[in-house]
Amino acid sequence: GAADGEATIVLLADYACPHCRATHGYLAELLAAAPRRFRILVAPVPMDHRCNRTLASTEPRFEHSCELAQLAIALWRADATRFAAFDSWLFEPETPRTPEDAKAEAIAVPNALACAAGPSSCTEVSNQAVRNSSEWPRRR
Repeated sequence: GAADGEATIVLLADYACPHCRATHGYLAELLAAAPRRFRILVAPVPMDHRCNRTLASTEPRFEHSCELAQLAIALWRADATRFAAFDSWLFEPETPRTPEDAKAEAIAVPNALACAAGPSSCTEVSNQAVRNSSEWPRRR
């Protein structure tokens, strides 16, 4: 969306979640209909207890959520201008991408895999939305 859009939508999403996948599609349609009206902030929130301390366990369908979120955040850190395309690519298929496929796609972005191995470790992924909250617009 537009960086200076009238309204900001924050999407808390898991790349393995079918409901998040559907919501991502609806938001893409919304942006296509009104591209200058909205800006969308995506905050990966994996539904995997290994990197989301609010969860006690993980459903099998979310077993790769940490890795996918970590790669998305790493790619954003390496080159924020390429995040939207990667985010859309992750949500594009009917079923979640594998971490191997995501790594193969991310390797095209210089330093993305290096960022994934560095400070954005899996245990930090669930806190990303909070750390970036200073970038969110404030209500007046």
